[in-house]
Amino acid sequence: MPLLEIKDLKKIYSIDEVETYALRGVSFNVEEGEFIAITGPSGSGKSTLLHILGFLDKPTTGEYKFSGKMIDKYSENESAVFRNKEIGFVFQSFNLLARTSVIDNIKLPLMYSDIPEKNWHNLATKAIEEVGLSHRVHHYPSQLSGGEKQRTAIARALITNPKIIFADEPTGNLDTKTGESIMAIFDKLNRINRHTLILITHEKEVANYADRIIHIRDGKIEYDRLTKNGKNNI
Repeated sequence: MPLLEIKDLKKIYSIDEVETYALRGVSFNVEEGEFIAITGPSGSGKSTLLHILGFLDKPTTGEYKFSGKMIDKYSENESAVFRNKEIGFVFQSFNLLARTSVIDNIKLPLMYSDIPEKNWHNLATKAIEEVGLSHRVHHYPSQLSGGEKQRTAIARALITNPKIIFADEPTGNLDTKTGESIMAIFDKLNRINRHTLILITHEKEVANYADRIIHIRDGKIEYDRLTKNGKNNI
């Protein structure tokens, strides 16, 4: 059974009786352990799709199953709990708390989990080690470089050991060299740790780290194909 099953998703926004189609019938599956890049020009619908897949929004019509369960079967509270436990997010703007240390920023998702507090420090330390940031544990975001801020955000996404990590333009605010170091971390998380990753990007070089590229234009999938890293036929 695929981890994610997406069938004919449509998203329509209505403003002053004017309908705008963000998604126009998107269908694909995601297998556990895949690394997928979703690409497309601005306004193509890729961020809308990510928000739906990450339980941050719901489609107007269509079917979305996560681990075999329809998204519309989840209540608002169940969605919040599921999102905290099974999904990790990494954003372009990092979304770190300015007056909170690196280790406490990383611990934030645990405050809304059922994981005992006595385990929080060890989990945070492990996540920090995964991204190579042990030397910045007690620093604050203002004391970090852009790359270090994104490493912190990745560690925060990892801390609950989610089934899937969504990354929205994770290298968008970084220079080329720093972006490459961040993508090396994502590559390791997928190849060695077998995390399922879905990454939104408009950068071809970043997309090519993935096994598979789904390109969206005008709310539809223009193509869905493997990169040189892909292992199976689509």
